[in-house]
Order: sequence, then structure tokens, then C-alpha cells
Amino acid sequence: MRRRDFIILVGNGISAWPLDALTQQPGKIWRMGFIAQGYEKFYDALFEGLQALGYEEGRNLTVERRYAHGHTDRFAEFAAEMVRLKVDIIIVTTTPAALAVKNATTVLQDALTLQHRTEIIDFTVQKQLPGMFVAKEWVEAGGLMSYGESLSDMYQRGAYFVEKIFKGTRPADLPVEQVTKFDLILNLKTAKAIGLVVPPLLLVRADQIIE
Repeated sequence: MRRRDFIILVGNGISAWPLDALTQQPGKIWRMGFIAQGYEKFYDALFEGLQALGYEEGRNLTVERRYAHGHTDRFAEFAAEMVRLKVDIIIVTTTPAALAVKNATTVLQDALTLQHRTEIIDFTVQKQLPGMFVAKEWVEAGGLMSYGESLSDMYQRGAYFVEKIFKGTRPADLPVEQVTKFDLILNLKTAKAIGLVVPPLLLVRADQIIE
């Protein structure tokens, strides 16, 4: 069975592993597998980026989305299904999904899963702990603060790498990019809930404040 290209989007950058190279085929309808724990808004940036590059769902791109919704045992099922469907590329967003794809095809950079985000945030608020998180989405969900890259920007940049693979570039020949812009996001509502007074200097330095 022909192996497929396998790209992993992770928290600190975008990494790709060569499972098989593709050759560009004019007029081809590309088929992509997308495996994640559940839908996240910032995933949309990937498909918006692809559309801007000329890959549009319903025209020349088909996306097979599979969400585990907390049932990580389903990743193996999804990975095997992608192989049966003979997708051209598989994109995963968590380490368990990546392991499942690796086992189904034939690596991994560690990734922070968002699976237990709500539980983690609720715990820090209940215990009045000042939690620092990795991305804005955690703060929007009720976390105190985050300092990290924009996940939307990261996924949008991922479209560039997908296109390169579609055009025949071996994943191993793609550069590994390191994020250079980090944002500090604060949630003042959460700060008040845990009895924390945020220093004025931190407020000034924040890139975004949620009130």
C-alpha cells in the first residue's frame, strides 16, 4: 500500500516528515485527511490559507475531517480509514493522533493537546491559582493569561507547506520554521475571580486584555 505524506502542526512551529513525495498533477482534486480531538476555530486559518493559494473545498480539494471528541482510542481507527481512503496528505494536531498515523503508515515533536483545556482552567480558578497558558484560546476560555504564538497565524502558515507538498516538494526538504512573534494576553475577569491584582506594568505590556 502506498504511503502518504504526513505533516504535523504543533504548538512551537510547523514540522513535516517525509512518508512519500507527491508530484504535481494539473487538474487533480486533492484529498486531505484532518485528524483532531475536536473542532477549534483557529483550524479555519489553515483552510483559509489554502483557499488563498487556490485550493478550495468543493472545487479541487476534499477534506476528510475526523474528530475524536476525547476518545483517543479512535485515532487508530481514523488513521486506518485515511489509508483506505488513499488521501494525499494527513494533517494531525495532537501527539496521540500522530502516533496512530505513524503506526498506520510508516517523529514526533511533542504537542500540547487542548483536550482537557476546560478542566485545567476550571481547576486553576477553583483553587485560585494564577495560571499561565500557551495560547490566546486558553485565556478566551477563562484562563488568566497566556504568552505564546498565534495559533491562527501558525495554521495559516501551514497552508504554505501543504501547497509545497502538493507541488512535489519532499517534506524533508521543507524548512522548519520557528515562531518569532509572541503575544501576552490577560483575562481581567479571571484575575478578579481569583483575587489577583494585575500590576499596571503588566497591563501596559499586554498585547490584548479580556475584560
